[in-house]
Amino acid sequence: MKTTDNFLLLHLADSAWPTGSFAFSNGLEALAKLGRIRDFSALMEALRSALISTSEADLPFLNSAFALADDCGEEEFEAIVADWVAFNTVESMRRANEILGDNWWQLVKCIYNPQGLKRYEEFFQATGQANYFTVAFPLLLKSLDFSLESIHQLFYHMAIRDQLSAAIRLGLIGPTKAQEIHAELSTEIVELSRLYSNRTHPQAVRSQLTLELAQASHQYLHSRLFQN
Repeated sequence: MKTTDNFLLLHLADSAWPTGSFAFSNGLEALAKLGRIRDFSALMEALRSALISTSEADLPFLNSAFALADDCGEEEFEAIVADWVAFNTVESMRRANEILGDNWWQLVKCIYNPQGLKRYEEFFQATGQANYFTVAFPLLLKSLDFSLESIHQLFYHMAIRDQLSAAIRLGLIGPTKAQEIHAELSTEIVELSRLYSNRTHPQAVRSQLTLELAQASHQYLHSRLFQN
């Protein structure tokens, strides 16, 4: 199977791929309920903030996991996962990442069953850590022969798609406007991917404080999107 074909990329990017990621707003719902999104300008600011957070906080861990050598040891793997856990202290965000990672792992294993996953499963079991999405995602797609550039594209696409899906379900915008925004932000995503393509997990940072506070308060909301 030639897994670099566009067909597979489209398959994995399709919202019908049943991972459940669209059900979590990544802080957008909390921002809306806290009164921080009062107009279209505020929504765009929130979306751009989420993309910056993805670039600064997620991509470095994704890059490090992808760069793991085929003969890497358990200690090298454990260091990345342990640092990710220490870096992500918001329980609702960490739990969502765990659920999403486990869903992706089971789907890829069931549908494509690529070589090499058993070894990483043993690493997760040995370290006692969950299949966190940010770490598991690059391992899964690397096992399907995707390049790091393609993984970045899919990662960003899903990040903004799920934010826009949440915005629609919250009644902030309609479907047509969401697609217009998606197209507008695509050029910015390409630039962000380029700027952060070489960062590794020791360089991960958090600078979007308002978004992070909203994410921390999400677990106290009666969420229409996540708990319905």
